[in-house]
Amino acid sequence: MERQPTLIHHLRHNAERQPNAAALHAKRDGRWQSWSWKEYWENVCAVGRALIARGHEDGQSVVIAGANHPEWVMLEFGTMAAGGVPAPIYGTSTVEQTAYIAKDSGASIVCVDGPELLAKFFDAESKGLLEGISTYVTFFPLEDADVGADDKRVLSFDALVLEGQEAASEEFDTRLATLDEDRVCILIYTSGTTGQ
Repeated sequence: MERQPTLIHHLRHNAERQPNAAALHAKRDGRWQSWSWKEYWENVCAVGRALIARGHEDGQSVVIAGANHPEWVMLEFGTMAAGGVPAPIYGTSTVEQTAYIAKDSGASIVCVDGPELLAKFFDAESKGLLEGISTYVTFFPLEDADVGADDKRVLSFDALVLEGQEAASEEFDTRLATLDEDRVCILIYTSGTTGQ
């Protein structure tokens, strides 16, 4: 068996070996939805290509804030596959903590699960605590939300995946080929620490 040095390689390995087997499950509108390993991998690659097309640099962080959803892990692995470093933020973090992590991690792309967390980032911007965010990705469409509807930086996860399906793959393929076990996998601002 060939060596699988990173989580991304393990994911690709599963997509190649058992493409139609179920990999992820989530309950949506009272019904279970599943993603196969192939669908999972294809979405991860599309996310990675879309992030690069939106200016994501190799080694740069992408903030992910929200509850446990399949979109969370697809954004996480898409960031890793694009040579980036996911920087998770707890949904219960204050506006100040949220802004600190986004700024300290150097992220210009932020992913949130819904309007409440998006509003928290917008609040941080309005208070001058955060700047330089070029893209906000929401796990779900915000059709009925009062926040973010008119901001051109905001798009849904599905729209990001569509962008990635149409984006060039050369840079993504290059970054994917250079991933190894010595790279930073994830940047965690651990709870239980004191102060910044």
